[in-house]
Amino acid sequence: MSSLITLIHILLFSNVSAQTVHENATIIEEKILVPNAFSPNNDGVNDEFKIFIRENIYLESFIIMNKFGEIVFETKDVHAKWNGKYKNISVPENSYMYMISFIVAGEEGIQSKKGYITLFR
Repeated sequence: MSSLITLIHILLFSNVSAQTVHENATIIEEKILVPNAFSPNNDGVNDEFKIFIRENIYLESFIIMNKFGEIVFETKDVHAKWNGKYKNISVPENSYMYMISFIVAGEEGIQSKKGYITLFR
């Protein structure tokens, strides 16, 4: 099962000499959008890490782990944000692995998405 929805739009353009040009554009909409970096340095910009989920998706779990596999953030709340802390202590600047398990309304089974995010200080 693909984690993407593909929409195809046909664009029509006319130029000065009355020629019509047809172009196809494919727009891919993610079911879950995951930023690839954030900077919890209290400057008011990207200080918290949040995933963005479409309406028909139900979050089963969202886990962030350090390079040793230790879970530093875990939630089932689609609105939860990670502030870059673990046990109230700021974690070091590094790459962290995330794993998301979710259910899409109208589709069977639990789907997953995983990848890496970079935390900058």
